[in-house]
Amino acid sequence: MLYVGRIHFGILRVGDVLWGLDAEVQKVGEGKVKKIFARNAAGAGEIVSVAGVKNAGVNITLVQMEGWGEEGPKPLPGN
Repeated sequence: MLYVGRIHFGILRVGDVLWGLDAEVQKVGEGKVKKIFARNAAGAGEIVSVAGVKNAGVNITLVQMEGWGEEGPKPLPGN
């Protein structure tokens, strides 16, 4: 599946492991970034297309699991 979205903070690189989280912060998918279309890395504010995350569906937040501390990751607020 191909995901399109904006990077809100940090840097995304090919090879990063991502989890897909739903609005209730439940893991709904995971995978390794196989391709960021048109580049090998992207930073905050950029709109990217990402391939490699499986079974995540739509309306999810993709996160890297490292570096969140005890609180864990938080999905972006929905509208």
